Amino acid sequence: MSDSFLNALLLRKEERTAERRELLNMSAEAAAITLLLNIPGPRKGGERSRRIFTEAKKALFEMLGRCRYETGATIESDGACGPELLVLLPRCREPETMKLQLVGLEERHPLGRLFDLDLNCGKEDLPVGRVDVGIEPRSCFICGEPAAVCARSAAHSPESIEDYLRKLYALYFTKG
Repeated sequence: MSDSFLNALLLRKEERTAERRELLNMSAEAAAITLLLNIPGPRKGGERSRRIFTEAKKALFEMLGRCRYETGATIESDGACGPELLVLLPRCREPETMKLQLVGLEERHPLGRLFDLDLNCGKEDLPVGRVDVGIEPRSCFICGEPAAVCARSAAHSPESIEDYLRKLYALYFTKG
């Protein structure tokens, strides 16, 4: 990846953090869900990403409605990190339960492996991660090892990752 692309990713991450903190500053009981796509490499945008993101957003709001979570402000953008969404939950008294719901969505939806749903809580912007709720970190979708290890070591070729993404996309969007 080029330095300019990495700089754009870092800048967008800083902007997203500032946006999230502004939302969370509204209430000590507030939480913010960040929806990104878990697509490795520099190709974060495009029609495929937008279609997957639309499905992720739909599934997220269906889950929030089913669980009767009140939602507040939302911020949606599409940039260097691909499509992304911030959703404010004005009152989230049980963040661990919410995180379990988010992980369930990532694990049960046919495209969920490509959803990246993070939860941050309160004015302190505290993250609630998988480990915080007793769930193992994500595994690599190519080999099953811890995803962070494979990502750091570039264990898999861009072609094998693209092949996985292409097959998953085709399987979901061509179902009859």
